[in-house]
Amino acid sequence: MKIQNKLPSELFGRILTACLAAAALWAPFSTANAQLPPPPAQPKATLPAALRAQGEFKVGVRCDYPSRGTIGADGKNEGLEPDMARRMAEYAFGDASKVAFTCVTAESRVPFLTSKRVDFLIATLGITPARAEVISFSDPYFASFGKMLTVAQTPAFNDLNGATGKAILVLSGTPYGEFAEKCLKGQNVRQFKTVSDAVADLANGRGFGFLHDSSAIDTIAVNNAKLKINGPDFEIGFATAVGVRKGEEDLRKWINDALQTMQNENFFSQSIRKHITTELEREDAVKVVRSPGKTPDYSKYTGTVNCR
Repeated sequence: MKIQNKLPSELFGRILTACLAAAALWAPFSTANAQLPPPPAQPKATLPAALRAQGEFKVGVRCDYPSRGTIGADGKNEGLEPDMARRMAEYAFGDASKVAFTCVTAESRVPFLTSKRVDFLIATLGITPARAEVISFSDPYFASFGKMLTVAQTPAFNDLNGATGKAILVLSGTPYGEFAEKCLKGQNVRQFKTVSDAVADLANGRGFGFLHDSSAIDTIAVNNAKLKINGPDFEIGFATAVGVRKGEEDLRKWINDALQTMQNENFFSQSIRKHITTELEREDAVKVVRSPGKTPDYSKYTGTVNCR
């Protein structure tokens, strides 16, 4: 029996047509892969060799601070500052997941840094003279001023007199306790380690007001009908920066370049829009965040307690 080695011309034509159709179907995908967006711009400074070899950043962040650093429903860190850490990891290692987060409080964050449990802090860290004696700071990227939260039934007041001599709740490791003692003549200033603990005591009537920075107070007030913002804006503002250990100047320079790259990309405003959903919070945040071609005057946010 003789075997036919050649395909009939009609069958060959059908196969050729099918192959051409398949090639046309896959062409858009291969073109798209060839035109992927370019990688993010890189900071000009060189990342220290030890951190490059480490292959990830170990970053101290807040985990109880609405919009700036919290734990989401999926158990992952979320907020402006975890976003910043992931963006830095993308610059350094080409992978936003190359960052290990450690939760810190206002009280524990500097000891965690100085004991080398983290590489740096992105943890609502205000630049103050006392802290500057212990650690170094990057250029500022945010700032805040003081606001007070009271229970909704508290009569409205518009100046310091309305809170003078009252029981004031504050976080330890912040300037707000000193302000309450000096400027509000607080006889019972109670210090807490976390925002959530202070808010719980306030809601249960164990204090006149919770004094803290504007970004946290705005978020809490919007999400808790039992509480409200009361009184004037308190002049206890301080600029917020990344904290690094003394002597690690190469890392500080790299972080400053990374912050400038984020500013040029409009990263800060985009992250704020993602995590801040109310107009009140956005209005306060826009005043103090870096954006392309615009850097707020951070020199007036010194962290100095000034009773006026």
